[in-house]
Amino acid sequence: MSARKKDGPARRGWRGLAILTGCLAVVAGGGYWIRSAMLPRADAQTAASNSPAPAQAPAAKAEQTDYSRRVVAYLHGSEPVTREQLGEYLIDRHGDKLELLINKRIIDDACRVYNVAISAAEVESALAEELQGLAIDQKTFVNTLLARYHKNLYEWKEDVVRSRLQMAKLCRSRVQITEDELHKAFESVYGEKIECQIILWPKDERGKADALADYARLRDDAEAFDQKAKAQPKAALAATAGRVRPFGRYVMGDENFDRIVFRLKPNEVSEVFETIDGFVLVKCLRRYPADTSVRFESVREKLAKELTDKKVVKEMQTAFDTLKKQAAPKVILNTKREKAEDSDGVPDDGGPRARRAVAFYNGQTPITREDFGEFLIARYGAEQVEFLINRRIIDKECQAHEITVTPEEIDKALGDDLKKLGAIDLKVFKKDFLGPYNKNLYEWREDVIRPRLQMAKLCRDRVKVNEEELRIAFEAEYGEKLKGRMILWPADQTKFALMEYAQLRDNPKTFEEKAKHQASSTLASQGGTIGPFGKRTLGNQELEQEAFKLREGEMTTLIGTPEGNAVFKLEKRIPADTSITLESVREKLTKEVFERKVQMETQTAFRILRDNARVKVLLKDSSKPVDLVESTKELLPKSPGKPEPEKTAAQH
Repeated sequence: MSARKKDGPARRGWRGLAILTGCLAVVAGGGYWIRSAMLPRADAQTAASNSPAPAQAPAAKAEQTDYSRRVVAYLHGSEPVTREQLGEYLIDRHGDKLELLINKRIIDDACRVYNVAISAAEVESALAEELQGLAIDQKTFVNTLLARYHKNLYEWKEDVVRSRLQMAKLCRSRVQITEDELHKAFESVYGEKIECQIILWPKDERGKADALADYARLRDDAEAFDQKAKAQPKAALAATAGRVRPFGRYVMGDENFDRIVFRLKPNEVSEVFETIDGFVLVKCLRRYPADTSVRFESVREKLAKELTDKKVVKEMQTAFDTLKKQAAPKVILNTKREKAEDSDGVPDDGGPRARRAVAFYNGQTPITREDFGEFLIARYGAEQVEFLINRRIIDKECQAHEITVTPEEIDKALGDDLKKLGAIDLKVFKKDFLGPYNKNLYEWREDVIRPRLQMAKLCRDRVKVNEEELRIAFEAEYGEKLKGRMILWPADQTKFALMEYAQLRDNPKTFEEKAKHQASSTLASQGGTIGPFGKRTLGNQELEQEAFKLREGEMTTLIGTPEGNAVFKLEKRIPADTSITLESVREKLTKEVFERKVQMETQTAFRILRDNARVKVLLKDSSKPVDLVESTKELLPKSPGKPEPEKTAAQH
């Protein structure tokens, strides 16, 4: 967004902007080689209960709250940024999270009806148990698994763990374990087991025909069976050549499967038969005898708990589907806005904006803009309040200079971005460039393009292009160029760089292999290749000067750079293009240099604007929102003329 290296979104990229759907995926039964139980997914809806929906959830409070007065930050000493302003900023960007809030409201209301409560201690205990099961610590869990789903710890606790515990309590009383189920569970865990190799064809006429056509050959030829198992359509099975872990009876949840498979002898192949997942051929590899050292009564309690937990999990999704259907939510908010000028779909009823409904459920129970704003602030507020502040700083400066950016200018700039990325279309941009960061087009337009254009207009009058700069640009683009390979060692690997240098210099094959497998993934993916590049373009003057002294096939000495230690090996010198003169490209180069200087100037300009704004952020930890009463009291008296707030207004 801004040009400031420390504070601006352009510098931060999308790092840490966790946008979550927060949910729990319920894994129903079926063959474990196809639908194996995984870590609860973070990209599906929060699972819910099968308990009957309450007749009417509590209506939203009608009285005016202090949402519009509570301050999350101050600019210029006394200019407040309110909780409502931050909430509206987040609603514009995270409207697609409304369904998650609706789901949570439905679950919470059902829990109130049935007096189900989940304490903070229960949430922490469940999280600790989950981490223990994954054999990782909390920091690793947050930095790897949650980061993969763009979630933070607060969201996981509130939107996954708490909802899961609520649903389990709502559903547990509905689950009963029979004596027959206990004996089957005992048999599946401690009874005879079989290890086998499986080939699965799609469950359609084509799959059935292929299976029957291949059957005789696969049954009689062990090598052909192995080859087909490795090349079968189901990737998960192909990856293991169809081999699955030893399993007992009743594990697959298919009596016909058990009947056919458990009569096989080692190296015997079953007939082709149909399952819920498709047409199957099974080869028995080995049979394991039952564990007769364990008695049923000694593990009854353990088995009962495991069975109950499994049945509760299975019940949860069915239960939530029923609750959701009964609640019949109606969404009013436009959750897919792509432009600032798009309507958000919420009608103006003349009342306070914060009290307008963005959705209804259970008839006329509303979810207001304030409700949704608070939901988003708890999850993303402390991280993204900085972005709102930066926008406010830039907008205020532009207003002072009567600078505006039109939708047409944003559209043009977006088109230019797509061209710079290789003339891709908008659909590809959203999927391949924004999708991996869970960002949307609205955010790119409003938090990247708009402030970039604003800052460029603010700085344009400060930039001039002189003759020396034109000469340097001309030489860089049309002068002599170099192409070669670079190897970069991290700064803490100087010792290894020195040890490897002589061998890399004297052995071209060793250099090539090292270039392909170096620490820098960017360089490694290109085999270390860089260029062609001209003078004053490499970004490191010393490395560039040494590179231009080389003859083809030579390598520089080890050169220190801010990124680490580097060597460059010259492969080809490309002579200057003498057919082009400076005058013939003066206008083009002037424009290019000017635009580059404007972009550089915006960094300095925003840094000054940000420093002058004297930002004081009161909203701190997004994973653990707190009320900073004392901090607010300390800040307020320092701003002359600012009224003392009410005691409750210091909560952030």
